Amino acid sequence: MMLKSKLATLAGALILAGSAFANSQITCPDINDIKSVGLSNAEPIGADMYLTYQISKYNTPNTYGFFLAPIEGNSSENALETANEILNIMNAPGVPTQYHGTMMCLYETGHSNIMAAAIEDDSVMSPTKLKQYWLQAHKAR
Repeated sequence: MMLKSKLATLAGALILAGSAFANSQITCPDINDIKSVGLSNAEPIGADMYLTYQISKYNTPNTYGFFLAPIEGNSSENALETANEILNIMNAPGVPTQYHGTMMCLYETGHSNIMAAAIEDDSVMSPTKLKQYWLQAHKAR
């Protein structure tokens, strides 16, 4: 329950902060482009909890890491199935924001305890980096 509260608070703060950066140079990947690629990777972040992700350009000039977390599952395959089901019903556009100096786009998942974000990084995007972003966001609240 505390995790849900922390994620909801963080997501709300990031969305509010995003309006200040709405005119920034970031172009959020279209949710339909993200859906067409899907999620094919999962990293454990706790007991039966996963960070599910995909790294792609999503029809933009830049590379993004997109993740959904935390996703419950008894295996990475189970978590990916759940995450892709959630992704497939997402429709809202990404909201640009800045978090600890990094530009990112937040997406509404329809689940108050699950965060969805696309992170653009000038350096090489990696699974470890995505996990670090999520862990920082989780610890911030």
